[in-house]
Amino acid sequence: MIALEADRRAEITDRFLSVPGVELHPAEGLAEIYRLLLGVADYIEISEAVLEKLGGTVNPARTLLRLPYAEYMDRWPGFHLYVCPFFKLKRYERILVEMVFPANSWNDVLLLRGKGAQIRISGMGDLLLGDWRHGFDILLDIGKVELSPGNRHGCAAAIAFEWLKAGGTRVAASFLGQGGFAPLEELLMAIRLGGAAVPAAAFRCLALLKLAYCRATGRRIPSHKPILGDEIFLVESGVHVDGIGKNPANYEPFPPELVGLRRRLGVGKHSGGRAIAMKLEQYGIQADSRAAANLLASVRRESVRLGRGLSDAEFLGLAKKSRKWGWPAGDPDC
Repeated sequence: MIALEADRRAEITDRFLSVPGVELHPAEGLAEIYRLLLGVADYIEISEAVLEKLGGTVNPARTLLRLPYAEYMDRWPGFHLYVCPFFKLKRYERILVEMVFPANSWNDVLLLRGKGAQIRISGMGDLLLGDWRHGFDILLDIGKVELSPGNRHGCAAAIAFEWLKAGGTRVAASFLGQGGFAPLEELLMAIRLGGAAVPAAAFRCLALLKLAYCRATGRRIPSHKPILGDEIFLVESGVHVDGIGKNPANYEPFPPELVGLRRRLGVGKHSGGRAIAMKLEQYGIQADSRAAANLLASVRRESVRLGRGLSDAEFLGLAKKSRKWGWPAGDPDC
């Protein structure tokens, strides 16, 4: 549980392992992902197919089992909750009834009110486009509600965070936003930046989860994916480089080391003299102002020719050639 305030805490459920198709990945990889998710979220939702692959590695007390019908829960006793779509159920104890908007309606919600049912509201990905505070008031008035916003407009993490700020205490997300839900890593970072105490261990698990996901699925995470993308701390623009050199907090909302990344200085057509000087310093190379200026011009020309920034090897190659423009004698070889 994350302490939002002194007297209020948030429960976060991750839905990644209940997304259709996840069960096709190797059991060993799924088990590693499950273990790491336990270090990030309060509860993990899994499907029956994933459960059969995980076997005895599951911790029922912290697991929600997704079922097509509530009657199936007798096959798998002992789980924290059972997630089922909305039907006219005969029983409601230990059931989390999922209601998807706009397929369901507020009338459906009202049918469950007063019966002791726990309700998950899914969808509502356009909530921030309207009077979302009024929408939250309606949800809070219902009682035991878990919000699982859809990410159709790319703002599910913002909706989930605002829900917690408004007084909600339960939210469902999904690692990397898989399944079209709020990305777990974005929600956790928003909570941290909002002032709540999120354990650093949770972010270390996120960094390991990225590696486990790549191994299990054979896919790469987009390099500019918020929070976990490999290149989100790659900077090239001159003013950004200068600002980060003086104080990283000028442009970085959190330190890269928090999620297992590192700051990287790129050079290209947007680079300035400060970036070239810092890049040379990175390799212990000293250059006078004339040599650095010539190298900067060469870097910009090559970047335009290639249509991208330069790799470190390409930069060092240009630095070596720049000696003919007055590189001081006796400098280290590149």
